[in-house]
Amino acid sequence: MELKLYDNLYSAPTLIEVITSKVQNVKFTTKLPGGFGYCSFYLKADLPKAWDWLSTKSFYRILITDQAKILFDGRLEDIGL
Repeated sequence: MELKLYDNLYSAPTLIEVITSKVQNVKFTTKLPGGFGYCSFYLKADLPKAWDWLSTKSFYRILITDQAKILFDGRLEDIGL
């Protein structure tokens, strides 16, 4: 399983970084028929890095994949410390 962070451009998102090793307690759901539910995780970061996420990464795209299969596709919302 791999978590990828893309910028918030809708038409042509750019990969910012693969964050698989920087997160823990990843939970995500899907909804019928074939949609995505919610995703939550904890960022393993010190306070300055967490503040950077809180202040600059709203609505960035999160993509969770298992090789070529997309398991979750959504946007960062409700970011908190």
